[in-house]
Amino acid sequence: MNRPRSLIKCPSCGYLKARETLISGNTIGARFYSDGRCDAPMFPDTPIYVKCSTCDAYYKVDKTVINGQSEDFTTTLSFVEFMSIEDYVKAINIGLHNAKAKGSKEWENDQLSLRLLLWRAFNERGRKDGTQLRGNDNADVDATKVYEDNCLEILDHLRKSSNDEDYLIRAEIHRNLSQFDLCRKMLKRIENPSKYDRYIALINAACDVGNTLTVSLDNEFDKLDSDFW
Repeated sequence: MNRPRSLIKCPSCGYLKARETLISGNTIGARFYSDGRCDAPMFPDTPIYVKCSTCDAYYKVDKTVINGQSEDFTTTLSFVEFMSIEDYVKAINIGLHNAKAKGSKEWENDQLSLRLLLWRAFNERGRKDGTQLRGNDNADVDATKVYEDNCLEILDHLRKSSNDEDYLIRAEIHRNLSQFDLCRKMLKRIENPSKYDRYIALINAACDVGNTLTVSLDNEFDKLDSDFW
């Protein structure tokens, strides 16, 4: 059976693109990372925030832009793609074309989601080259400052949350910023530490050796809460 494809219509110019629709999937063979990223060949990600290749508008793929489905594999429509680091920065600063009112709960959620995606995109660079500098998409961008400022904004977004998964994110960001004492403090706030005991041990071990880079987790972490991953 052909996998259906959603037809995506840019809310700015109306340009049509396609997006794969996942019928089912699993995490067999998946790799998990300490920033919550999951690379799962049998459960691939699909872009949620995209850039129009015609008018350069940034928008969220939600029900307002889905213009039906097609199972025709001969379609000439190009596919929506994941944004670059530079695009995430612009989407955060400029705003999404189909964003809800600024300051609304939906707007706040989109801002946080974009910032988490930007954080993980930078971390992906670090995982690939093993360096402390997270890399540049553009020579005019101060990557370190953008990375650190974004991390601080995420911490600010989550400062009032008492959710265990948010404590894990906050702990990981503090570790990324070399704030190891604050990382350990966040880990101690987790209300159900037995659920994440191996993860907590791994992050504490990374703090012990001053490691600020994203850590790869072994397959025994597959059982961790899927809401975090």
